[in-house]
Amino acid sequence: MDQHGGDRAGRGKQCDRRHPLFARARRHWKLASVLGLSMAVVFATVVYLAVGNKYTATSVLNVATSEDRLVFETAKNRERFTTDAYAIYKGTQAQLIKSPQVLNAALEEENVKWLRLDKREKDAVGWLSKNLKVGAPAKVATITIGLTSSDSKEAEALVKAVTTVFLRDIVDRDRRMKQKRMSDLGDIQAEMKDDVRRKRGEFRSMAAQFGAEDTEALAMKQRTKVQQVGDYQRELMRTEFELRRAEGTHAAKQALVDKIDTLHISDAEVDLRAQKDPVARQLAEEVMWRQIDFEQTKSVIGPGGSSRHAEEYMLKLETAKNQYMQIINELRERIRMTKHSELVAQIEEEEIQIAVLSTQVEKLREKVEEATAELEKLSGSTIEMEMRREEIAQLDHSLAAMSQEIDRGTVELQSQSRITLLQPTNVPPTPSNGAVRLALGMLAGLVGLTIPVAAIAFWSGRSLIVNSSEDLSSESRLTVIGSLPMIPARAIGKSGAMTKRQRSWNVQLIESVDGIAARLLHKAKVDGARVIMVSSAIGGEGKTTLATQLGMSLARSGRRTVIVDCDLRKPALHGVFGMPAGPGVSETLRGECDASEVTHVTAVEGLSVVGAGAWDRRSLTALANGAAGVLFEELREDFEFIIVDTSPILPVADTRFISQHVDIALLSVFRDVSQSPKISAACEILSAFGVETVDAVVVGESEGLRKTDMEYQGQAMA
Repeated sequence: MDQHGGDRAGRGKQCDRRHPLFARARRHWKLASVLGLSMAVVFATVVYLAVGNKYTATSVLNVATSEDRLVFETAKNRERFTTDAYAIYKGTQAQLIKSPQVLNAALEEENVKWLRLDKREKDAVGWLSKNLKVGAPAKVATITIGLTSSDSKEAEALVKAVTTVFLRDIVDRDRRMKQKRMSDLGDIQAEMKDDVRRKRGEFRSMAAQFGAEDTEALAMKQRTKVQQVGDYQRELMRTEFELRRAEGTHAAKQALVDKIDTLHISDAEVDLRAQKDPVARQLAEEVMWRQIDFEQTKSVIGPGGSSRHAEEYMLKLETAKNQYMQIINELRERIRMTKHSELVAQIEEEEIQIAVLSTQVEKLREKVEEATAELEKLSGSTIEMEMRREEIAQLDHSLAAMSQEIDRGTVELQSQSRITLLQPTNVPPTPSNGAVRLALGMLAGLVGLTIPVAAIAFWSGRSLIVNSSEDLSSESRLTVIGSLPMIPARAIGKSGAMTKRQRSWNVQLIESVDGIAARLLHKAKVDGARVIMVSSAIGGEGKTTLATQLGMSLARSGRRTVIVDCDLRKPALHGVFGMPAGPGVSETLRGECDASEVTHVTAVEGLSVVGAGAWDRRSLTALANGAAGVLFEELREDFEFIIVDTSPILPVADTRFISQHVDIALLSVFRDVSQSPKISAACEILSAFGVETVDAVVVGESEGLRKTDMEYQGQAMA
């Protein structure tokens, strides 16, 4: 084999070791390739056409970090990126774009009605909300509105309508609200100016009626009296508050007195009272001592003793406890009565306080009425003048603030909106999903290519076919002593006018067989193994080819070798070497002739062959009785190695009888044909018939164990 061919074979074997899926699919690579490529083309075409072209229409809005300011500086328009207010504002505007208000209005636009979305979609607003994409990325002062559709005009019309409606109904709505507010403020300002003019006229009339000097003096007295009335009123309010609080406390305590019988007395209160009561303390001590006496009596009286004393102490203890509990209940009742008395006393005190406060309230009311009457007597008109003067001053202050607000608002209405259109609706001429569509098509093609390969690999993997010598070693625990390449039958044994390719095949085969022969020579030198049985689990696994090539290799190494065809039911060796079918092994087993009469010399120097002969039932009986051992002993005298080509192990019993008389059993395993369970079953049969050494040779691997073979060959030759 040429160097490049060997490299490719080595890479293929490494791929098989790492990926059993490839090894399984390799056995049916033609079928897998045809189905995979066909399905890949179908899948890719269907997906590519199903996805279709998509066009994305987009428009971009600019969102200012703060409101545009022309003249006036306010806290609101000082907000920048550093605050959360901008992020909240931009996020809110992005949500408003997809609000039902905007989407409904967009679908009513004239440039959208021709789409007839309400006829095509059951919920046109829901469909638009689902497909409309609004992006508001952080740290970017923009909002992007996009829509993807197979119709570029549809996408453009919808995005343009949504953008227009949002700017008109949401963004411009704030400006319209500001304009309306300015208009309302102007109307209020005009009404306030009329009111101020009217009040100023009334004030001048009142001042002219009473005179400027009298008015000033009366105003001074009136201010004093106003302050006095205010003091009385504040005192009256404070006293009324205290009266209401006292009445509330009185009602709460009265309700508590009404429920005194159900009032819960805590154990802590009772214990505290019991500690102060001498009778309770004495009874508690008595209970304690009675308890001690009872426990001591129980400890003194042994098991089975009289319990009369214990019962007496128990009775005294119970009596003391009852007395103690009685006094505790009495103390609990005393506490309840004490609390009742305290509450009654507090209620009486509060009733007195309520009576006092009621009296104070009546007196203060009288003072307020008297002071108010005196105030009215001073001059009602002067008070009215002062009130009018204060009212006019407040109106002037309000008018000044309103005029300032109107001036600011009028100027700010000339500023630009915070949200403006940065990029009008745009639809690229090329589809937006071209790369995605191609990628999906390629992915679908890959899936279509993979499905047949995986299916064929799964189907093939269920038969547990041997993929490599490593699989055979791990699954069947056989020692693989070599491998043979897959050589075309037309190249085996050819000489003379052979092509370069045929010569390469022959060289590769000879090298592989010589490596196996080298191992057998080493075993013969170490263990004395000379009779080598070549078989297989079932037929068609290359055992006859292996036996023939192995015999020829041993003969080439200078060892006298004989190949015995023990495949009595389907003999093949006589055809390989061009010799008559009989007489042979069957006749020798039946005793009709001896070994020397059936041994034939071949054209290969040092190699002889014993044919199978004519098989019948008597031959099988002779095998079962050990006649094969007699044959092999006769052949041992004339030959150094005896290669026994037997029938498959599982179908018939012939090989099982022969295996009892051999030194080594060599199984031929055909890569991509032999099955691990059957090989394991054959090994178990050979082990049951006493075969100690069972090795294997893998047929069909172009790169076997050549390096190891050469090492063994060198040791054998040495």
